[in-house]
Amino acid sequence: MKARDVAVQGVLAAVALVAAFFVWQREPARAPGEVTVEDAQPSALDRIRYDEETRFVELFRDPQDRDTIWVRLGSKPAKPGAGAQSTTDAGGLAQAASDAGSAALDAGANPHTNAGSLASLPDGGANPHTNAGSLASLSDGGANPRGNAGAVAAASDGGANPRINAGSLASLSDGGANPRSNAGAVAAASDGGASPHINAGAVTAASDGGANPRTNAGVLAAASDGGASPRINEGAVAAASDGGASPRINAGMLASASADVGTPASPASVPPPRELRGNDVALKLFARLAPLRAQRDLGVLDDAKLEEIGLAKTERGLTLTLDGTPRTFRLAAPASGWGAPYLQRTSDGHVFLLGPALLTDLEAAASRLVDRRLHTFDVDGFDRVVISTGTASRAFIASGKPPGAVQLSPVDAPGTPDDFARNWHDRLWRLTPVELLGRGEAPPGPAPTPAFRVEYQRAGKTVGELSMAKASDNSWYARTEFTPGWVRMGGGLELLAEDAAKLTAPR
Repeated sequence: MKARDVAVQGVLAAVALVAAFFVWQREPARAPGEVTVEDAQPSALDRIRYDEETRFVELFRDPQDRDTIWVRLGSKPAKPGAGAQSTTDAGGLAQAASDAGSAALDAGANPHTNAGSLASLPDGGANPHTNAGSLASLSDGGANPRGNAGAVAAASDGGANPRINAGSLASLSDGGANPRSNAGAVAAASDGGASPHINAGAVTAASDGGANPRTNAGVLAAASDGGASPRINEGAVAAASDGGASPRINAGMLASASADVGTPASPASVPPPRELRGNDVALKLFARLAPLRAQRDLGVLDDAKLEEIGLAKTERGLTLTLDGTPRTFRLAAPASGWGAPYLQRTSDGHVFLLGPALLTDLEAAASRLVDRRLHTFDVDGFDRVVISTGTASRAFIASGKPPGAVQLSPVDAPGTPDDFARNWHDRLWRLTPVELLGRGEAPPGPAPTPAFRVEYQRAGKTVGELSMAKASDNSWYARTEFTPGWVRMGGGLELLAEDAAKLTAPR
């Protein structure tokens, strides 16, 4: 080749490189009408946070390696004022209903008979009614308390204020050693009158396993009142089970406590957020959100339009932290439940129509953004395997190519493959975690002691390891060089641990 030809080839190569550079730097093609919501480079995006009413998802870069993404999954505490339910077990299940007053309970020592008859109490005014021989307890907000003990009673009202659906009945049967007839029948009366009753008829019942049989013991009644004076917490009844020798009123029932007016329910404990390693989809999400683009710019909308598209009272939000500065946005799904979501930029109120697939990964972050791998290498990434159980260990020479199983041969007999060791390692290699614990999160109970450990080496250096342990909840947990913490595995791994002990047993 002459010098002239070499020069021509060199010039053509340089032109091709320059053209490739400009093509690489060219802005990606946009869809027709696409607009930029937030202009930023992917390298400037440090953190992504997606909020919903009860949970949040956060993606952030590792300070030591910006190409490593961590996913934080967390729950939010319940809002104040939300009702709470509690359950108590004493031979039966009772639900405690939220109450505006105090629950009245009659658990005296004197037995009452005829606890089980059905009674309908007419009430036309404020005068108290007494129904002796019944078993019940009613709380009264008026001056004259009523005693209507006993049976399943639904009071109809002949006064000026009618009640709706008074006397709905339910019953629980008891299958104990001493059967009782219709033990724990429940009645509840609702109130639709002008003088409302707060939480009328919130009743719970449980069967009794006491030694003395009772006939229809523990029947609860909730009676509505047609009097002029409103009753507070009418019919919120609780009954306690009795294990003594003397029968008690409402024996065999499980007590149900109701909360007082104005006393806020204690919020349920929220577990700490769980930090997990992000996968390649999480890393690519940073490039999809910086710059942030939308299909259309709808401009600034009035309050009525914001209410119509769901942005007025939305609990969903998106926060992008760019070079340490957060940019906040509000989100709302279409009224139909599918299609492109709406996004409002809080800095100026502009509303945009996002692409339909932009937020799907954040909505299903636990399954789409978390790296569930135990190792980053495959079966051709190591040449030696060391299996340990307790103080005993045994080394094998490894050879293999994916997707097949790795061949293991004892180091003292490299030409003799061990089929038992190969099958054992193949079962171990194909295990997948059921649940990933977060960074710094430990299995329940004391620190688990590994049942066996596997070390992977290449050219005399350790490239990975796996420890398998059984925790106090009888679940098996594994930990590797790649997982941020312990991961819960499936059941039935006792045989795997037994075979590991056989592999490391002295020959």
